[in-house]
Amino acid sequence: MKKFAIALLMLCGPVFAVLAQVDRTHKPAEDARWITLIVQAQEGLQPLPISLKYEAQKCKEERPYGVGGQSQSGSMLMRALSFEKPSWTKKAGSHDYLLSFALDGGGDCQWQLQSLEFRLQYQSRDPRAKNQQAQSGQIDIDFRNDKSALRRADVRMKLDYFPVLVLGDDAAKNQLKLRAKMLYLLPHFDPPESGIIVLRSQVFEDMTLIARQSPEDRYSYLLQYPDGSTGKASSQDTIGVEDSRMQCLLETGKPVCGKYPGDAD
Repeated sequence: MKKFAIALLMLCGPVFAVLAQVDRTHKPAEDARWITLIVQAQEGLQPLPISLKYEAQKCKEERPYGVGGQSQSGSMLMRALSFEKPSWTKKAGSHDYLLSFALDGGGDCQWQLQSLEFRLQYQSRDPRAKNQQAQSGQIDIDFRNDKSALRRADVRMKLDYFPVLVLGDDAAKNQLKLRAKMLYLLPHFDPPESGIIVLRSQVFEDMTLIARQSPEDRYSYLLQYPDGSTGKASSQDTIGVEDSRMQCLLETGKPVCGKYPGDAD
């Protein structure tokens, strides 16, 4: 019976090693694909620590799961995961930050990179911000072999941001935030060979969006745009998020923009 079960398992699909302790050692082969990630930043802007998520192709481990509360939680065998946290290297004489990593991690478990994530940190030079720091939203890049994946070895993308300054009753209560020009949905990547990904990141420091709490409603905010126009935000969390006027102002050659929904009368 045991021999029959083993033979049936081999016929049904790939064999996974189920281990009490998964070997997370990475040993990329000579023909492994490597990616060099470059973040081109500016003074006061830098990437925070990055996390790489690898999935094993040949090893499984027991992992907890939860669906719909404790009544549907438990544990099950899933492909093992490995998380790597390599350090950025700053290129001398520039604001470029680099790191290289293997897509094909190799090892006994045949590790494959699934995704990476990190944030940018910005320190304002605006005296009203009192040297505060603000973080961008999370930047996610997925590496998947699916129909929509971008199969190029050289990719360059631009990520634009602008500061938001929420003014308090006094300068000590001012708050700095960093907003993206738009919602960036980066494509999946599946390069056929080793390559490079360049993220050119820029903060438009001369395009600060000013916000003050409304005297009529403690939850809403009055906005003052760089072109002198005014607007409203329903809450602090929505200030500058997918803001059509800011998107217009950040476009080259458009110092003044027309009327948009939410503009103050």
